[in-house]
Amino acid sequence: MPKKSFTGKLHRTIEQQDQTLQDRFTAADSLLLNSPKEELKKHAATSADKPPQKKAIIAPAFRDGDLVVRDTFSMPVGDYELIDTLKGKALKQMMTVTKSELVRAGLLLLDSLDGKDLKLALIKVEKVKTGRRPL
Repeated sequence: MPKKSFTGKLHRTIEQQDQTLQDRFTAADSLLLNSPKEELKKHAATSADKPPQKKAIIAPAFRDGDLVVRDTFSMPVGDYELIDTLKGKALKQMMTVTKSELVRAGLLLLDSLDGKDLKLALIKVEKVKTGRRPL
C-alpha cells in the first residue's frame, strides 16, 4: 500500500491558520489601537457648545521605567459602583479597563475643562471624611 502525501494539505492548513490569525490580530489592533483615540475625538467634537480645546485629550504613552505612585483614597459606595458600571460600558466597546485607568481617564477629561466647568464638576462631588474608620 503506497504512502499518501499530506504535505500539500498540511501547507494549505497552515496557510489558512496563518491568515485567520493575521485577521484576528488586525481586528484586535483596529479595536484596541484606533478606537479609543477616535472615541475621544468624537467626544471632543460633540461638545459643540464649547470653543475648541487647545489641549488634546489623549493620554501620553506610558513606558516601562516610568515612575508609578501607589496611593489610596476613600470614596462613597455609589462612586465605587459607578466604576463597575463604566467598566461594563467599556466592555461593550470591546475594551477592558482597570479602576486605575478609569480614574486616569477622568483626570485627563478634568484637565481639558476650563476653570468654570472644572468648578461645576467639583461642586457635584460629594465630600468624604478622610482617613480610615475605627475598627
